[in-house]
Amino acid sequence: MARRHHPILRFVLLVVTHPRLTLAVTLLLAGVSVALAVWRLDISSDQNKLFSEDVPFFRDFLEFDRKFPENEAAYVLIRARGDEKSVPITRWTGAADAIAKRLSALTQYVHSVDARIPLDQLGQQALLFEETAQVRKAVEEVRTRFIPLVRLFAERPSRLTALLGPTPLDQFLAGLTFRPPADDEARFTALLARSWTRTLNAPATQSSQAVNLPDLASLDASDPYALGYYYLPDETDRSHHVLLIRVYPRVDFASLTAASESVEAMRAAVREAMPAYPEFIAGVTGRPALNADEMRTTDQDSHRAEVVALTAVFIGIVVLLRSLWLALAAELALGVGIAWTFGWATLTLGELNLLSIVFLLALIGIGMDYLVQVLSRYRAEATRRRDPRTIWVAVFRQVGPPINTACLGAAGAFLVSLFTDFEGAADLGLIAGGGLILCLLAGYTFLPALLTLFPVRTKEKMEDGGWK
Repeated sequence: MARRHHPILRFVLLVVTHPRLTLAVTLLLAGVSVALAVWRLDISSDQNKLFSEDVPFFRDFLEFDRKFPENEAAYVLIRARGDEKSVPITRWTGAADAIAKRLSALTQYVHSVDARIPLDQLGQQALLFEETAQVRKAVEEVRTRFIPLVRLFAERPSRLTALLGPTPLDQFLAGLTFRPPADDEARFTALLARSWTRTLNAPATQSSQAVNLPDLASLDASDPYALGYYYLPDETDRSHHVLLIRVYPRVDFASLTAASESVEAMRAAVREAMPAYPEFIAGVTGRPALNADEMRTTDQDSHRAEVVALTAVFIGIVVLLRSLWLALAAELALGVGIAWTFGWATLTLGELNLLSIVFLLALIGIGMDYLVQVLSRYRAEATRRRDPRTIWVAVFRQVGPPINTACLGAAGAFLVSLFTDFEGAADLGLIAGGGLILCLLAGYTFLPALLTLFPVRTKEKMEDGGWK
């Protein structure tokens, strides 16, 4: 067995013979790897990159996603707090318009906002949103009931209409008295009156066209849906409705928190708009909001898990080896291996995805195993010998074959994922598989060099293979 690993033992002897040079080289490589990762290693939170486009069903999904971008939109949901039937339509539309205005101002995070159906994009298909019979009925009512009234006000008076009054307004009001009053005519008249009032009160510098045209679309509106707003039944309780605002955020997958910042900015804008409309409650949902919350939780929990894992490993080594210095040396060696792994990830992939980013936990949990075995044997040999060369030759003669076998087996298990269409797992396998080998290499280089320069101090003697 010793002859088979003779080249490895010669390498270890070279390391402990030149410990300062070995430390300098390993730390330099760690620094270069970290700097390279900071410069070139990207993080992508795009879930669509977790699977291969070569798979037919996923390729079809991506094509569908490109054709229907509203699937990637965020949505603001507005719902009445109490009885929604008592809430005027103008309050629904006012709340939607106020939120849409604030969201549109977030040009850094928001690409576009639709508070209502964009009629300018529908073109000739706009009438397809209404039943044909209803459209014909509405056109006939306008022709027979409202056009004559509009002519009294807008056209040049004839000899007959001039008898109704000296001004167009007198003629219009007089024309109303020739038929029984109706609710829709009353609303129509009120609509015109408000339009006139706005025109009279508008500043002289403001375009008259912006203030004097009445919104005839709102005349027969029974709910916000009739005005083109996304006013739909609530699927959780179909006796109630929700009003939707569609928001297209600017896509930024460059970090785990970029999407979260966009969604938080949208939520803040919604909160700022709602105090003026206390009868409603509103919130942001949709796939971007879900992704943002997932990314924020992933970022926080992964960092928390890494800290807890390193702390637990440190405490475990202290308890096992009864030495703070050996536990610290193990953590430092693992840190060097992780730093090299960042360089490996930068050179091989150049990007971390939502799955491969957890490679740190794999290295902490598995990569530390090899270092612990090295330190356990070192702790025993250091009580028997004083020459670092003989100590480390004895250490790796005993633990070299098992840790090499274990590392190559674990790394191979990760690396076989390269042959799958699950690109998230393939990336994780490449990074973690290479990282385990680099952690083992740190155990052969950095750890012996460090403990040769700063050996463990012990006066313990060995009896029957154990400590006392």
